[in-house]
Amino acid sequence: MSGAPPHPVFVAGPMLGPGVFAAQVERFEGATFVESLDRGPRVGLAEWLAGVLIETPSPRAVIGHGLGAVAALQLATARPDLIHGLMLIGIGTKARVPPRGGLVDSIVDASFADPTSATAQATRDALSEVDAAILEEAVHAWAALELEGRLEAVGQPTLLVAAGQDQLAPLDGAEALAGERARAGLAVLPSVGHAAPVEAPGAIDLLAAAFLARLELTLLGES
Repeated sequence: MSGAPPHPVFVAGPMLGPGVFAAQVERFEGATFVESLDRGPRVGLAEWLAGVLIETPSPRAVIGHGLGAVAALQLATARPDLIHGLMLIGIGTKARVPPRGGLVDSIVDASFADPTSATAQATRDALSEVDAAILEEAVHAWAALELEGRLEAVGQPTLLVAAGQDQLAPLDGAEALAGERARAGLAVLPSVGHAAPVEAPGAIDLLAAAFLARLELTLLGES
């Protein structure tokens, strides 16, 4: 290990559209921010993320949300050389799909504790600009998730962040996933939904900063 501090890589899943980590851009100057919406057609999320990480400084701390977190979790075992720490937001062993209805409205309504808030409306507006086929693909990928047993194979320091009002990745599923590893941390934000980086950016900032600091100490101890 080089002794360099971990380089944060924020990975947004496609289901909430662009700007999931917009609030973190100013707070974490120099970090890498990637939107999985920008990946090429027919490129799997984990494959795309591997290509991103190869181009970023090492050691790498991946902070992912939703399907971005899923890709990071998958890659952590397939390519452990690329990821040195994981902060996974909004995933668990159980995944629920948005209820049937208008695609954008159903995603936003299921993602926010208060779907009438200004932040929810901003996300609704952003999603309305996203190709519906991309959103359909993301919802189908979310529905097909099978994450039970995934974390027990991960060796990197890991923090899960769960939301008490998350309708897409319920809290009990996040607790079950965290329970697969004795050393995995779990932080719960009780009053927000799946869109935690948008609804509670300050809390995500603090958790990410603390995670990066702890990871740096861990990596220094291993060097």
